[in-house]
Amino acid sequence: IQLADAWFRDVRELVGDTTGEVDPVFALLLGTPGRRSNLTLKAMRRDGGELGYMKISVTGDAVARVRHEAAVLRVLGGDPALRPHIPNLLFAGDWGEGYLLFQSAGAGSRGETRFGEPHREFLRALAAASSVSRKAEELVEEAAAEWDDNPAGALAPDWRSLARFTLEEASSRLANAGVACGTVHGD
Repeated sequence: IQLADAWFRDVRELVGDTTGEVDPVFALLLGTPGRRSNLTLKAMRRDGGELGYMKISVTGDAVARVRHEAAVLRVLGGDPALRPHIPNLLFAGDWGEGYLLFQSAGAGSRGETRFGEPHREFLRALAAASSVSRKAEELVEEAAAEWDDNPAGALAPDWRSLARFTLEEASSRLANAGVACGTVHGD
């Protein structure tokens, strides 16, 4: 209990130092169990006003993903066309035996739920900031490696067979094709 109290005290201090809020409250979400699990904390004022979100890696594999997400936020946040749409990176760094990312809640209001022109504008800006062409074969190989890296018991055998068939079909049909790719943060 003392370790948890000290850890939580450090989190409260980080929020206070970063946002100026002296008495933050938190909601927490335990991620889907697995090797890339994160703990997500929503930091708020007592009145419910959002201060930001923390992602804290709880497994070794999750550390790389949270680091990657922080790096992508830095890159995308540096682009003037994307800046208004990207949360501010408030803190990113080693935290105990893991890694912690603290980002603002973002600006603006909730967007439209139906895909429309604002979405197209954002995707065009995102593509302009980070688009690269990659060989489809490389992407299929990377996807296959991800599937192969899954624990054997994670998927039923028929799903694994379907995944392998789909990847083989994609490799065959996309041979020598180029695919426009962009930056993603890993969620």
